[in-house]
Amino acid sequence: MPELNPAEAEPTLHTALLQFIFPFSLKEGEDMNLIRQLAQDGFTRFFLNNKELEDAYYGEGYCVSHEKMERSYLPFAAHVLFPQEKDRDSFRRFSRVNDLSCRLDMPAQSVHFQVLSTDVFICPFELGFLTIRIRIEEEVLPFSIALEFADRFRTLEDVSYQDKQTTIHCHDRSFKQVEDFVFRHLARGLEPFLDPSEINGAYFETLPFFVDERMLVQAFYGFDRREEAEGISEALRYRASQLDGLTPEGKPLISASDPGYIEDYCREHSYSRWGPDTYYMTNEQTFCCLSRAEPGIATQLVNQMYGEYYYGLLLSIFHKIVLLKLANMHSRLRINHDYDEIEKLIFLINKFSAKFYFLELISQSQGREIFFSSARFTAMTPCLKRSK
Repeated sequence: MPELNPAEAEPTLHTALLQFIFPFSLKEGEDMNLIRQLAQDGFTRFFLNNKELEDAYYGEGYCVSHEKMERSYLPFAAHVLFPQEKDRDSFRRFSRVNDLSCRLDMPAQSVHFQVLSTDVFICPFELGFLTIRIRIEEEVLPFSIALEFADRFRTLEDVSYQDKQTTIHCHDRSFKQVEDFVFRHLARGLEPFLDPSEINGAYFETLPFFVDERMLVQAFYGFDRREEAEGISEALRYRASQLDGLTPEGKPLISASDPGYIEDYCREHSYSRWGPDTYYMTNEQTFCCLSRAEPGIATQLVNQMYGEYYYGLLLSIFHKIVLLKLANMHSRLRINHDYDEIEKLIFLINKFSAKFYFLELISQSQGREIFFSSARFTAMTPCLKRSK
């Protein structure tokens, strides 16, 4: 497994903020029952007109302007993302403050972290999202440790040797799998509402994953400006995108060795408008911001990641998963027999393309460019062509 050149100094971070996103399929007709369960579990319905929530879920020092977030999106998109109370064809968000001090034990390192808050979104097409918002608490935080933490925490079910050697401790409880921590502690009432049809025929899976057993990761990595005086290198950007943390021996990992490949990859997956101080990296599994900006600017970048960019990422994932579901329905049809199912599929395709499939949705140029950058890697257009 490739390691970094020992001559390259390991940078440290002053800030590491992560959001882990788990898309799920909701049992048909169970949305109102889930809403009642979330209310019992202490979740609060999120509305933009409740400005008291602007600094409620993101940790000390961060605040998401609801007015700015709404203005970032064109009206037809804002109507779906920020609905009024009784609009079921929309993203209905429920959030809860956790403020849990925890520790993740890995083979090479223990990392203290704070679970800041949890979101549950109930979306059209029986889809939903669970988001876990985390701040790493270490005083000295090497970049590799932050990436290794993200790679370990996003894996709900143990797959690799490193996963099996990982344990989460929270107060007086310990969890051998992230799945147990999430569904037995953070979101205890959610699992009964997950649609198990997604895993029919699977031998080993116990949760309905759309792609694999890992959550998506949205992250902000704040670098010490004095250490990264020449900017954030392509190797660091590549590692952030791939979540290349540590080798089994505990050394910094990079999953490519050819400088030309890394350069090409960063050119394709990087948004570099504010380089060399700030870069955004995006692919199928991560969307992250790497910055060595001054504290005031860094705070604004974090607020954007928690606000308009968060919703843009969710919408991109929503597009991808709905199109995958429609393509899956299409592949199972018997053209000469399933007339009712064909009519249903035609209706769903028309509903999706008319109400939810927005290509022009963000009003500001930088947000629009970042959105298109992330949307490129969701393979949306081929899925739509197959569904039609």
